[in-house]
Amino acid sequence: IRAVYERQWPLVAGDPVGEEAYHRGLGLLTEIFLDCLVENVEERLRGGDRARALGSARALSAKSPRRWKELLARCPEVAGLGVAGSGEPATGSDA
Repeated sequence: IRAVYERQWPLVAGDPVGEEAYHRGLGLLTEIFLDCLVENVEERLRGGDRARALGSARALSAKSPRRWKELLARCPEVAGLGVAGSGEPATGSDA
């Protein structure tokens, strides 16, 4: 998504309306991406796929600490993944 948006920047650069639309669109898509990461962690944990849940959890904690903390607050089993910032000791490559 970001690559597509980067190609569009020269078309809107210098146009205040175009720049506003560009930033608004990229922001909306980023929010959708973050929503998907939250859903991935939850669904993969429910399905017993801890390895893939861990990958999504790491991405979420790096890209949105606020959403990561919200997920930890409502889904205690997420802390058991051992992602840095979860309140649990970091494991593996998170150390």
